[in-house]
Amino acid sequence: MGESHHLANTFPPEIWSRVVVLPWPRLSSARKAIESSSQGDVGLALEYGLQSAFNPLANSARRTAAGGWRAVNREKSSSRGARAYHQISELFSEVKEVWARAEVWQPGQETLAGHCHVVFPAERLRTVLG
Repeated sequence: MGESHHLANTFPPEIWSRVVVLPWPRLSSARKAIESSSQGDVGLALEYGLQSAFNPLANSARRTAAGGWRAVNREKSSSRGARAYHQISELFSEVKEVWARAEVWQPGQETLAGHCHVVFPAERLRTVLG
């Protein structure tokens, strides 16, 4: 969960079962959220909220200076995303709703809200590589 270039540098897309692309500024409650904060802060708040809600493995620990790992405690975060998160509850609810549908969405089903779409990397690779 987050910007694709961070994830792609950590986990190769070939191992992903699906990629959810959710252009959240197109959702109906996005304008209100952006008016109360900057678009960048809203994006960080959404990322913070999704990571808090789902605790993805890729974001659950950080390297220590000694080379070990420490668990991430998002409740203690003072990041821009954590500070802005409390201002975007309506948008976050909408994002979670679309996300939940995208998690189980299959080709041929109804279109997802907000121009959200799902990519299946293995299928895409089979098409490209033949």
